[in-house]
Amino acid sequence: MLLGVAFVFLILLLFAMQMPETLFMGALLCCLYACRFLGEPNVSSNMLLIVNFFVLAFLPGIVGMNHGVSTLFYFFSTLAVFFAAKSFCCNTVEYVLGCLRIVYAIAVCCIFLALYAYWDIPEPLGQVFPGSSTNGIPSYLIVLQAMLSITTFFALRRLPLISAGFTVVVAFFGLGRGSLIVSVLILLASAAINFFFGRVSKLQRICIFVAFLVCVIAIAFYVDILKSALVDTTKLQEGLVDPYRMEIFRQYIAKIDALSFITGASYSGTVVESQYDGNPHISFIRVHSLLGIFGLLFVFFSPLFIMVAKKKLLDKFVTLLFISLMLLRALSEPILFPSLLDFFYFSMFFLFYGYAQGEKSIHSRIGLEKRFA
Repeated sequence: MLLGVAFVFLILLLFAMQMPETLFMGALLCCLYACRFLGEPNVSSNMLLIVNFFVLAFLPGIVGMNHGVSTLFYFFSTLAVFFAAKSFCCNTVEYVLGCLRIVYAIAVCCIFLALYAYWDIPEPLGQVFPGSSTNGIPSYLIVLQAMLSITTFFALRRLPLISAGFTVVVAFFGLGRGSLIVSVLILLASAAINFFFGRVSKLQRICIFVAFLVCVIAIAFYVDILKSALVDTTKLQEGLVDPYRMEIFRQYIAKIDALSFITGASYSGTVVESQYDGNPHISFIRVHSLLGIFGLLFVFFSPLFIMVAKKKLLDKFVTLLFISLMLLRALSEPILFPSLLDFFYFSMFFLFYGYAQGEKSIHSRIGLEKRFA
């Protein structure tokens, strides 16, 4: 398990550092980890179909060359991330859950140490990594939380509430709207699913219900204090819609013509280049600019792989819910497509096909190989 913990933690850390060198190191790490899977004798040659699919998805971006050799780098790194996710999820669901729990605990401890160290600074989480925003760390934690929730559900038929609560706390100190909203939705959805469908005891259901009543009463009596804490101290005071990201979206859409619709448009002449140092702040703009329309369509239609699967409705609903929440967070933060954090996105699909209800909760590698080999 030490190898799995070290690998997942390094993926988070190397991406969070947001340096070209660390992104390259992360891609190389994924490549080495993927070799554990690719080197096994029972890997089917049909995996070449997946490589061909990635070539098709990246081809418009490679032809357009809006970002030079970066598109080629992301092509190979995305392949490495995909096969690394495949390799990681070939382990039992208990192994995956154990790794994620340890990594989550380490991440939260490091975040609270950072909060302690930079408490007197207005945006403490923005000081951890040079050049990173205060929204970054909570966003990365939400991606980890989404995968942790899915894995816990497949292993134990319930969703984690304690970690979801810590994610809300981290999002609050991150001051961002998007992270705070998505983390609260994760917590509320987890509590509701556990109460109505989760494999929990009667006492646990009573505790969930009592906690819900306490929260409702507290909101009713202390609404002004909560409003001050949430709105006045976070970016919620600016409203739910970010005008800066809307301007990024408007200017990027204005650049698209018939050709760039297919190959993706560059950031030249937009605020992304002039004010944000090439950071589009929206994952979907980033994927279109890098990969073109095929990559964007893959992102939008990837949840169909869950919808058409022959799995039980509850499992499909829970998986789609957390994938949707991850995509919602990516709407205002460039954390996915393509990036090292795609490891968690791909893994959620592998976990679903390997461990969704209808199959045994403890699997050998055969279960995943039958579906993806």
